[in-house]
Amino acid sequence: INGWFVQHPVEEEAHLYLWTVNSFTAGKNQGILPSLDVCKRIGFKPVTLIPWVKNNVGSPTPYGMRYTEMCIFAVKYRKGRGGRTRYSGTQETESVPNGRGLCSSKDFIIADRREHSRKPESFYKYVESRSKGPYLDLYSRTMRPGWTGVGNQAGMWKI
Repeated sequence: INGWFVQHPVEEEAHLYLWTVNSFTAGKNQGILPSLDVCKRIGFKPVTLIPWVKNNVGSPTPYGMRYTEMCIFAVKYRKGRGGRTRYSGTQETESVPNGRGLCSSKDFIIADRREHSRKPESFYKYVESRSKGPYLDLYSRTMRPGWTGVGNQAGMWKI
């Protein structure tokens, strides 16, 4: 992951939305706990989970049908400047594009499951309403206006 950030540097104050499976033991090096470690290793402080409730088809596991996937919301900020990026932070339009602050958005997404690993279009609108660009989508499969999509499957799907 650090290789991506050499090519696409991250601002000193930034938001991260990192998808992970809804599990603590999803197999070798998978799940919420290792994803939290990734956040920390790349300089972000995990703040909360944003569940995606898939209202059409669940995913069978030995522990039951999974209808949710988790997105970790994390922040990066300069010492003493956390109020500009934290979830309870600021109403400043230079920090939050919707002019209402992060607290004006819901902490979940309800949308149909699509192709394997394809996130709902409403997620990208959610991010754009909460976080100021530029936007980087690692391991992207869809190229969208205003976003830099990178990965070996970039452009696979159309908006």
